[in-house]
Amino acid sequence: MKLLLNLGLAKIALILSILLSIIYPLRVLNKKLYDNRSKILNTINERLRKHHKKIGIALILTGLIHGIYSSKTILSFNLGTITWIVSVMLGLNFILRKKFSNSRPWMYYHRILTLIFLMLMLIHILVVKI
Repeated sequence: MKLLLNLGLAKIALILSILLSIIYPLRVLNKKLYDNRSKILNTINERLRKHHKKIGIALILTGLIHGIYSSKTILSFNLGTITWIVSVMLGLNFILRKKFSNSRPWMYYHRILTLIFLMLMLIHILVVKI
């Protein structure tokens, strides 16, 4: 049962990560290919952006519970914990967005952290599968 719960939470975290990370590529795709005229892409993007904070919080909580039920301790030095810490940093980046200078707005760091998060998650999945 514990393994099933752990795997289920991992899949939920993966789905939430995908939903959170496709907002920017969808907007760029719609702008480049359709000159912002694709109603489907606009609708998907608007709905994902509207719930972005809630999905992000759900990802952090799901990742934490997944880590608690994993075979390693939650605060050990492993890829899952590092990935979870980066997801928390993404949330903190948003919360502290007004503290960033105008030369490098918070969104710059948010996108870099998102890329780091996605790379870590991919490596984490590959290591666990092997």
